[in-house]
Amino acid sequence: MKDTYRVHRYEPIVLYNLACYLALAGEKEQALSWLGRSLRIQPSLRKLIPDDSDFDQLRHEPDFRLVVGKPESVSRA
Repeated sequence: MKDTYRVHRYEPIVLYNLACYLALAGEKEQALSWLGRSLRIQPSLRKLIPDDSDFDQLRHEPDFRLVVGKPESVSRA
């Protein structure tokens, strides 16, 4: 995974997708770290979060809400 970051460190969608993979794998801390990096580079990626089921297991975690911002930006309908 570090190789992915090294090669694609300026590609926020790659970092976002890495966060998705880690979330699905149950790696909460790493998922949040990569998600935070992707959002710092491209904040507009937040619009993907409400519809992204990859984050369902993290959605109610306080750390997840801290990383992504407003509660309404993380909830799924």
